[in-house]
Amino acid sequence: MYRMMIIDDEPMVICGIKKLIAWEKYEIEICGEAEDGEEGLEKIIELMPDLALIDLKMPGMNGIDLIQRVKEFNQDIVFIILTGFAEFEYARKAMELGVLNYI
Repeated sequence: MYRMMIIDDEPMVICGIKKLIAWEKYEIEICGEAEDGEEGLEKIIELMPDLALIDLKMPGMNGIDLIQRVKEFNQDIVFIILTGFAEFEYARKAMELGVLNYI
């Protein structure tokens, strides 16, 4: 079973992601959630998930900064970015950091 965190500054998005997909069917357990990059970093350090589904634009630490910080101590975590922000420069930077996908 894979362990996944959801990090997004909109609680409704977190709730929707949790409910819309039958995560168990894909052998994924949602082990935690956070509403900004700082909280996300703390919980990633604490919970050490296998993958993280994150937003790019969040108050404080954004998704790119969060990925950079996590990659300093955990190269194995897989990141998938889910965002409504369409600027390609963010997608390019995310891919340079080894992000698995950009939705």
